[in-house]
Amino acid sequence: MSFFRHRSLSDFSGIFASLLCLAHCLIVPLFFAGYAAAGEHVHEEGEVHFHADSFFSWDYVFILLGFLAVWHSARRTKIMWIRLILWGSFSLFVLAVFLESYSSLWHYGHYAAALGLIIGHVANLMTCNRCETSHKVAKS
Repeated sequence: MSFFRHRSLSDFSGIFASLLCLAHCLIVPLFFAGYAAAGEHVHEEGEVHFHADSFFSWDYVFILLGFLAVWHSARRTKIMWIRLILWGSFSLFVLAVFLESYSSLWHYGHYAAALGLIIGHVANLMTCNRCETSHKVAKS
């Protein structure tokens, strides 16, 4: 049982970080809608990005958390398509963070990447559960 907890910790933390990222992208703009009405922090396309001018950005926290979770999960799984989903989604997220200021379309990359990371970590959890169960049956 301790093996399962250690192995899945990176997947659970990756799912949690991705859900937090989605919440940040979806809910926080509602709290700051007043800024858009006042004309503060509005880009040319009308998109509001609240931490663009500040030193601290939650995006970099999500990049760090995502990297750690993907790295630990991907190096433990033997299934190539899960690795591709995890690293591909993480790469899309990093690209979206850095290219978001050039086009508002990259903002949607955040959503796609977070959903891809959630799917990849859940798939890794499910396959690890099956592997763990089959190893226990084979050893008995």
